[in-house]
Amino acid sequence: MDPFPADTPWIEPYPDALLEALGHPFPGGAARFGLDESMSLAFVTALQRLSPQQRSVITLHDVMCFSEGEIAQMVGVDRDELAGLLTLARARLDELLAACPPAPRAQSASERRVVERFARAFERGEVGHLAALLTHDAKLTTPPEPLEYRGREAIGAFLRDRCDHDAGRRCRLVATRANRQPAFACYLEDPHTPIARANGVIVLTLEGDRISAITRFLDTSLYPLFGLPRILEVRNLPDAEASDA
Repeated sequence: MDPFPADTPWIEPYPDALLEALGHPFPGGAARFGLDESMSLAFVTALQRLSPQQRSVITLHDVMCFSEGEIAQMVGVDRDELAGLLTLARARLDELLAACPPAPRAQSASERRVVERFARAFERGEVGHLAALLTHDAKLTTPPEPLEYRGREAIGAFLRDRCDHDAGRRCRLVATRANRQPAFACYLEDPHTPIARANGVIVLTLEGDRISAITRFLDTSLYPLFGLPRILEVRNLPDAEASDA
């Protein structure tokens, strides 16, 4: 099945470890969105669907806590125009976010169950098991490629194609977190040496006990940000089948 154009192919993941060290960079009572909300991929994606002016004012006011006077001067509007922009931007953003059902609590048993099932199926190339973990309207994107695969059938076809392309080269996943969401660094085994090479970062968006979005970032230069190497020695990694025991 042919993919659709993606809305925001340029988004990159931000490691949770760096967020913890950062704290909240914009403290203040005016913040409408906390750090966790404003760093989620759903929030960042929703922002890109606002007009540039709406995106600017809501980020400056509701996330970064600039005053209305400061924002009006920066954006080049008067106070009345700013109030109108904020009202429209908030209504549209709330509408977009309302379409994203809540994920299980971070690090909860519910989240761990879904993430562990995904990791086992992905490492084994069990596309049927992966598809069973998806919501019916799940989407898969691979930034910076401007394409999006929607639904279990399309995602399953894409993953089967990748498994065929990488035949004999098993993927290994190393768990991490990005944008307050479960994530993995993906490594692809080298068929000639006992190593696995960096092959992108996968971020999962969960909806209850299912996965509503898989975002696979292809830029391997992101690995140092996560404190991860670009090459792993496969002999030092546990086998996925053995880890089920």
